[in-house]
Amino acid sequence: MRFAKKFGRTQFTMLKRLSRNESPSVRFVLERFRHHGAFARSSATAAGHRESGFTLLEVLVSVSLTLIVMGAVFGLLTLSQRSFRREPEVSALQQNARSGLEVIGRDLLQAGYKTPAAAAVLTRDGARGASDGITILYAEPNDTVAQALRCDWLAPSIDATACPHLDRSSILELDVSTMDPRPIDPTTMYSRDAVLLAIEQDDCNNDDLVGIVALEVTGEPTLILSGETTGLQIPVASSSLMSRELALGEGFNTEVRSDCAVVGRFRAVQYRLHEPPSSLQPTLERRDVAASEAWIPVAFEIEDLQFQYLTNENDEPVDSPLPPHGDVPDTWITGVRMRLVARSASSGLEGATLGAGPSDDVRLRRGFSTSVSLRNVAARVASTSLALTVSTW
Repeated sequence: MRFAKKFGRTQFTMLKRLSRNESPSVRFVLERFRHHGAFARSSATAAGHRESGFTLLEVLVSVSLTLIVMGAVFGLLTLSQRSFRREPEVSALQQNARSGLEVIGRDLLQAGYKTPAAAAVLTRDGARGASDGITILYAEPNDTVAQALRCDWLAPSIDATACPHLDRSSILELDVSTMDPRPIDPTTMYSRDAVLLAIEQDDCNNDDLVGIVALEVTGEPTLILSGETTGLQIPVASSSLMSRELALGEGFNTEVRSDCAVVGRFRAVQYRLHEPPSSLQPTLERRDVAASEAWIPVAFEIEDLQFQYLTNENDEPVDSPLPPHGDVPDTWITGVRMRLVARSASSGLEGATLGAGPSDDVRLRRGFSTSVSLRNVAARVASTSLALTVSTW
């Protein structure tokens, strides 16, 4: 081999020297020699490359690593997709619950405004774990409220204790001097078919119950002057349907005497949970009974609504407080604790739980609660308790 290489170099050197003579045959041989050497070198190089490559073990390892990485990527994508679907549902669930609590809370803050404190809230406890209901009584700042006149104000010889109850009377007489706010023309205050609520201020008839009666205006009011008293006579009739809609619970009746009644176009706002068949949305609804409103939805996908009540007689909120007494401030409701359960609109979301309905009712569920102090009633309790304390000194 060494001899061949040496011979090849010697031969190439000789041909190179002969090429100086510029002989065509010599130049042809020299070119062929060069071409042959380059081809040999390129063939050797190609043969060397054919000897390199990946082993089977290397291929298996690389494929395994690729599968592991791709699996992790697809897992993250699936998790992100679930979160992307779940988060809007959670946001809508929270918004529904908070809006419902906020609307009820606004009415509770007005409870007892210009109304007797014992009748600020009418409770309705759901039986056997069912949802609760509530009725909230108050007057708007521009709603006129007045004291009813005693039935003997025109004829002092009449025994006031024998006056008929307002639910059995055809004439309602109001003391104009007690109207708040005072109207320019009292006769224009109440039109025909308007609904007034007469609420017992004190336990004048000694029945230990708070009287509330709904009266419907049946004619045009007229002014009557007797001595220094100006009265507004209003033709009325008892609205038995409206009284039933008020859903007076334990501790209330419709026995209201004129000598201790406050009368006005009070708001009687009710809340309930409308629970249709499971295929439809359970809805929190509101209406004003005194305004003859229909039920309107406040929040959707609300499954449960519960109320608890706080009085001076109990340190913790209770489901069913003792019946209020108009003359005993400790029995008046001064705070309300609300709790509702909201659910997602879609089923099968991550973290969903099975509801009390069909087996496919698997939804996200969250409970929300808040407490509201009845500021109007609490202020009345404080002032009345102070007055009772001073009177006993």
